[in-house]
Amino acid sequence: MSEADKAYKAALEIIAQVKAAGEAEVRLDGDEFNALDRVPPELTALTSLNTLQLSGTRVSDLASLQACRDSTSPAHKSEVCGLLRSPNS
Repeated sequence: MSEADKAYKAALEIIAQVKAAGEAEVRLDGDEFNALDRVPPELTALTSLNTLQLSGTRVSDLASLQACRDSTSPAHKSEVCGLLRSPNS
């Protein structure tokens, strides 16, 4: 398993923990996430999310979150989706 895959797996675990706890912050900025090169789309399920920390990662594209951008589904009402919506949405 590559370092990027290990970081992605760790990110999925953090997202699951945050979702279960109903927390509003996801921090993917420690040494464990330095090789993270993509954001898991599972972030869109975090309806209370208001902080996403990606400092020190290799993430340069949020395309994996684009599916929620134009959605009107209640399942896609997280802050992440709100940040991706255009100002005219």
